[in-house]
Amino acid sequence: MAADDINIAEEAFQHYDEHIVEHSPLDRQFYHAFSDVYKVPMSDQIFVAQSNVIRRLADHGPCIIVGRCADMILRTV
Repeated sequence: MAADDINIAEEAFQHYDEHIVEHSPLDRQFYHAFSDVYKVPMSDQIFVAQSNVIRRLADHGPCIIVGRCADMILRTV
């Protein structure tokens, strides 16, 4: 669901999901921009997409989410 949200292939999503990817910060092939003004690292985009999916699932009804920082994402302030 998160890969669909940010419109990338599931294989590319899995490549970055819970993996440390070493690369040069200037290497543009590792970025998929939401905006041309600011390039967001793919790992950050994946976290945001997963966070959005977790929130949608929780809003839809009872669910169990293991990991993914769900306890922090769903924490109410």
